[in-house]
Amino acid sequence: IKIDDGTIAGNLFCQDITVSEPMIRFNLVGEKLPVNNSVTTFASEYLDGTIDCSVEGDFSLQYGQLWPMSISADGDIKVCNGIVHATDLLSEVGQYLGNRTDLLEIKFNNFSHHMTINRGNYSVGELRLDGPDTDWTGSGTISLLGKINFILEAKLPAGYTPNLGGMEFMADILRDDDGRIAIPLKIQGQLPN
Repeated sequence: IKIDDGTIAGNLFCQDITVSEPMIRFNLVGEKLPVNNSVTTFASEYLDGTIDCSVEGDFSLQYGQLWPMSISADGDIKVCNGIVHATDLLSEVGQYLGNRTDLLEIKFNNFSHHMTINRGNYSVGELRLDGPDTDWTGSGTISLLGKINFILEAKLPAGYTPNLGGMEFMADILRDDDGRIAIPLKIQGQLPN
C-alpha cells in the first residue's frame, strides 16, 4: 500500500474466524511512512518525520472489534529527519536552557528504538536519537491510559553550558571528552488527553 511517499506491506492470519474471540496474527514492514498518517493522533502531536518499521504480533477481536488490551507486538522503529515537540513534556527543564529553549524542540536525523506492546503498554528499549544539537538514549513505557515512565540521558551541544545558577562551575567537570554535558532525565506522569 502506498501512503504519500512511503509504503507499507504485511500479512494477517486468522486460524479460526468462527470462534467468539478470534486471534489475528500480523506482520508488517513500512518504509518512509509519514508520521501524521502512520501513528495515533496523540503521537503525531509530539513527533514529525518519516517512519521505517518492521513489526509482528497478534491481537484478538471481541464482537468484531479490535480489543486494544489484547495487542501483543514486537519490532523495530526508526523515524528519520524529524522533530520531537517536547516543550510540554520538558517544561520544567526550560528554565535551565537560558537562550537555548529551542532545544525543547528536539531535531533529529535518526530516532530509533525497539518496541514491544503487551497488556496496554508500549515499551521502548534501546532508544537512540541522534540530532544536530542533542543526542538521547534511554528506555521507558507509555500505557494506553496515558501514563508515561521514561529514563533518558540527553547530551547537550558541545561547548554549551546550561543555566546552572551558582553551580555553573560544575559544567566543566561534567563535560565529556567531546565537550558535551550528559543530563539524566526521568519523565513520569499522566500525559494530556
